[in-house]
Order: sequence, then C-alpha cells, then structure tokens
Amino acid sequence: YDSTALKACFGHFGGRMLATAGTWFCNDVFFYGNKLFQSQFTDVIASDPSSLLTTYTWNIINVFVSLAGYYCAAFLIDHKFYGRTTMQQVGFFVCFVTFVIPAFNYKYYTSAAGIHSFQAMYFLSSFFNQFGPNATTFLVAGEVYPTPIRATAHGFSACMGKLGALFASVL
Repeated sequence: YDSTALKACFGHFGGRMLATAGTWFCNDVFFYGNKLFQSQFTDVIASDPSSLLTTYTWNIINVFVSLAGYYCAAFLIDHKFYGRTTMQQVGFFVCFVTFVIPAFNYKYYTSAAGIHSFQAMYFLSSFFNQFGPNATTFLVAGEVYPTPIRATAHGFSACMGKLGALFASVL
C-alpha cells in the first residue's frame, strides 16, 4: 500500500476524514447500542418478557418503525429543502435527546407511570436513526472525496464506524 498517498489523503482532506469518520463512529455507537440492548428494553416494557411471542412482537414493531424511517429517508434524501445535511443533523439531535432524557430519570421512565414515554423515545430513536445518520453516513463518505482516494477515505470512515459498534458493545 502506498503510505505516501495515505499521508497526502489525510493532509489534504483531514477535516473531511474527521467529519465522515466521526459521524460514522457516533452513528454506530447509537445504532448498535440500541440493537444490543433491545432485550433489556423488552424486559422493561413487556408484561411477560419471558414469552417468546412477546419478544418477537416488540422486535417486529421496532423493525417496522425502523423500516418506516428508512423509507422516509429514501424519499427525502435528495429533496432540495431537506436533504442529507439536515437529515443527518436532525437525526443525530433526536437520537441524542431520546437517549439523554431517560438517562437522567431512568427510574421514572421504567416505572408504570413513565413506560409509555420510554416506549415513545425508544421507537423515536429507532426511527430517527434510520431517518438520519444511518441513511447518510455511508453516502456522504462516498460523495465528498475525489475519485482517486474515495475508496481509501470511505474505507477509513467505515472502519471508524465499526470501532463505534465495538465501543458500544464493550461498554
């Protein structure tokens, strides 16, 4: 591998590399963290979490919510008034809010009084992750670099995303 080319890539496009790799890292922390702990979410909201049918039902609901977000993203990703930038910013912001709010008052949101709010935030995080960073991180990383270094830069960004997934699973 030509290490001189890689050095030149970071020298000329270091800011873009930081941006695309950083957003991919953060997205995979959200996305894989959300999916890895889906069973704990089901334990909190389900009346009978040991039932396979109950677990299956909540997982299917989450799949449909995520799929709706993905289709909304496909519909609006090239829209001139919304587009990739706004989609990514709004998606990250909503994911941040829907994770931070329950973190500060976890006992309330897992109690009988707050369980519906907890469900709404969980499903909103699934929807906006698909209708935001999960739909845009790989596209932007493939579009902002010139052709000669596109594969290297996109691969580096994807690698940082997988480090984010590892980070979520280890922590």
